[in-house]
Amino acid sequence: MKKIIVIVLIAFFVTNSSAQNLTIDQLIQIRTKSISQIEEFLTSKNWEITTNTSSNWSLSFSYLKQLDNDKAQAFIMFKENENKNLNEIAILLSQVTKYNTYINRVKELGFKLINSETNNGELTKLYKKGDTYIQINTGTIEIDNVFKASKAIYKFLIYFTPTEVINEVEEEYEKENNNIETEKEETIEWYRSLIEKSIEIGNYKDGLTLAEAIESRISPTWNDTYNKGICYYGIDDFQKAIDEFKKIESKYKNDYTFNSYFASALLFNKSFTESIKYYSRLINSKKVTKEDYSNIAFCYLCINQFDQSLFYYKKALSENKIISHIDYLTILSLSGKKDLALNQYNKILSSKSEDKKSIDELIKNKIKSLDDFGINHNLLDNLLKIIPKF
Repeated sequence: MKKIIVIVLIAFFVTNSSAQNLTIDQLIQIRTKSISQIEEFLTSKNWEITTNTSSNWSLSFSYLKQLDNDKAQAFIMFKENENKNLNEIAILLSQVTKYNTYINRVKELGFKLINSETNNGELTKLYKKGDTYIQINTGTIEIDNVFKASKAIYKFLIYFTPTEVINEVEEEYEKENNNIETEKEETIEWYRSLIEKSIEIGNYKDGLTLAEAIESRISPTWNDTYNKGICYYGIDDFQKAIDEFKKIESKYKNDYTFNSYFASALLFNKSFTESIKYYSRLINSKKVTKEDYSNIAFCYLCINQFDQSLFYYKKALSENKIISHIDYLTILSLSGKKDLALNQYNKILSSKSEDKKSIDELIKNKIKSLDDFGINHNLLDNLLKIIPKF
C-alpha cells in the first residue's frame, strides 16, 4: 500500500564527522520489537528520546543532538502496532555516504525497486521483498535563509503490509487523514501501479490480490478487469481468465494483445474451436506472427481438421526455428502424407541445426505435448511407419 509521507522537518540537521551508528539491517531487525526494547537498544547506541512532533509516531529519537536547540545528526521515528509485525520505523539522515551505504545494502538484501515518482521536488522510491517494504524519500531543507542554501535529506521508512491485511491497514490509514475520499483515490491508483509492475515482473499472485482489493472498493474499470484477467492467466487459472476477458471483449475486440491472451487462455483450457475465433483475429491483423500461425494450426489439429492445420503449420515454418519444422512433420504424419513426411524429416536432418538424436528427442517431446492435452492420434505409430529406425 502506498505511504503518503512527506519528509517532515522535525529539526535542522547538524554536520558531524561521526556518522550515526546504525545499519539498515539493524533497523529492519528492531522494527518488530516492542517500544521498550527499541528504547533500550537505541539508548545503548547513544540515541536519545526527543520531542515527538507528529501524533503518527509513537516515539522519536535523535543522534548527537545539540543541547541548546533541536539540531541533530539523524532522527528515528517509531510507530507501534498491536500486531508487532505491522510496526513501522523510519530514519532521517543527511549524509550522502550513509545514504549510499543504506541503498546498496537494501539491494544486496534482495529488495527490488517496484516504483519511483516525484512530487513537489521530492523523489520517492519503493523497494519490496516479500511483504516488507522500504520507502526512500529524498528532499531538501533550507540551511541558510540569506543565501537560500539547502541541503539534501534522506528518509528510509520500513514497514510490512501482508496481502491478507490490506483492508485493515488501509482503514487505519484512512482514519488518520481528513479527506478520506481523496486518500482512497490515491490508494486505488497506487494499487493499479503495483498491479502493472507485478505483471511486468511476473508476480501475478500479488497482482491478483491487489486487483481483488480494488474490486472490493470500487467498480472496476475496463483496464482493471483486463489486468485481473492477465493475472489469472499468469497463475494458470485459464477459466477465470476467460471469464474476465469475456466481460470486456467488446472494448478490446480489435486489440492484438488482448486477443492473444484470450486465444491462448482458450487453447490451454482446451476450448479449441473458440480459440480459433480469436487466433483468426490475430491472423487478420498486421501484427500476425509465426507463433500465431502455429497456435491456430495446433487448434485445428486438436479438432482433427488436418487440412486447415497443415495450411497454417506451413505458414508457421521458420528457417531459424527447428520446432516449426517438427510441427509441420507432425501434421504431415497425422494426415497420412507419408512421402511428404519422410521428405520433411530428411530436410530437418540435412539442416544440421541439431544431430539426429536431438531431433528425435524433440519429436518425442512433441508427441508428449499432444498427450498432455489428452490428444492421442497414434502419432508415434504413424512416425514409425514413415521414418525408418525412429
